[in-house]
Amino acid sequence: MRSFMPRSGLLCSTSVLLTLLGAGVVTPLVLPQHAAAQNTAAAKHPAESPGAHVVAQAVATMPTINNIPVYPRMVTDMSGTSVALDKSAARIADLWFAHNEITVMLGGAERIKVTADKPVDLPWLFKIAPVLHTAETGIRPESANPEDLLSRQIGLVFVPTHAKAEELRRTGLPTLDAHYITLPQMLTSVDMTADALATPYAHLIAHQYREKLDGVQHLLQTRTASLPASARPRVLHIARLNPLQIDGKDTLIDAWLQAAGGRNAAAEVSGNHRPVTFEQIAAWNPDMIMIGANAGPLAADSPLRTLTAFRQGKVWTNPQGVFPWDRYGCEVLLQLEWAAQHIQPNLFKDIDLRQDLKTFYTQFFRYALTDDDVTRILAGQPPATP
Repeated sequence: MRSFMPRSGLLCSTSVLLTLLGAGVVTPLVLPQHAAAQNTAAAKHPAESPGAHVVAQAVATMPTINNIPVYPRMVTDMSGTSVALDKSAARIADLWFAHNEITVMLGGAERIKVTADKPVDLPWLFKIAPVLHTAETGIRPESANPEDLLSRQIGLVFVPTHAKAEELRRTGLPTLDAHYITLPQMLTSVDMTADALATPYAHLIAHQYREKLDGVQHLLQTRTASLPASARPRVLHIARLNPLQIDGKDTLIDAWLQAAGGRNAAAEVSGNHRPVTFEQIAAWNPDMIMIGANAGPLAADSPLRTLTAFRQGKVWTNPQGVFPWDRYGCEVLLQLEWAAQHIQPNLFKDIDLRQDLKTFYTQFFRYALTDDDVTRILAGQPPATP
């Protein structure tokens, strides 16, 4: 099966890093001891395609390569506010639970001293970035204490709203609004985060990610462009089962659903996690249903099981890795492929999602997945217990 995550860019980018090292622009810095474990894992699970071992060896050096942040600098956040950052930005409080994955992807894991996430909620995040276990966990924007953050010498804060960013900036905390609701906005937020991290490595990975996402979007658009509305199934995305909540238009969920060749069955509703009754869902009578990985269990006697989509076996649970694929993390790139294969199976049966998942984690998280890891992520399951 064909993989749509080419490795050529990875080889080129690794070469760029090594060149920067030789020129003295980049200074090597040993990151968490996890790097050695990753190298061992990569040796035990070599890639299968010709020459892939070269890529694996090159990527294995990436966790030991860091870049010196360039401060001071001004960074413009997603609300258009320019924020001054200095060397104190080396200590980060990432208070948007969806954004931590982006900070980690861009090489900032060791700089996160306060995080909105907890190991029990996102076990894969703490698996691929174990240094987060040393951070203060579970601190959301509404529970953050500015005095506590200042006492921890936090010099950079990420939040999901303009209002919270303004509030924290008034206390003296350099704070960036990282929020986005569309795929183009997400790419802007990734670039903004790379600017805030202020390292060549962060900018390099942000550029690679943009190229990959653009490539996947182009593939989907090319293959679905000529589909008439009648060939685009009406898909309902359930965010929570109890109480029932769905995702409507004006959301990232709606963006990947349409890009994958479907129509949002709840298009008359706007926003995320909108409450809904079973009677309304029955009236929509969606052709397909996708259920969020963290939506909760579906009761055996749930009336949802009487819907046509259930009776026809067209109901699936979303994968969940470092973050739920269907929500607002960078793994939405993989969600696009996953959704396309389910919504338009005849158009996308050649995608090798398992291999693309491995390639994604190697390139963007510097982590080598085993076959069992891949199976668990696709099933929305946590890592295996040692």
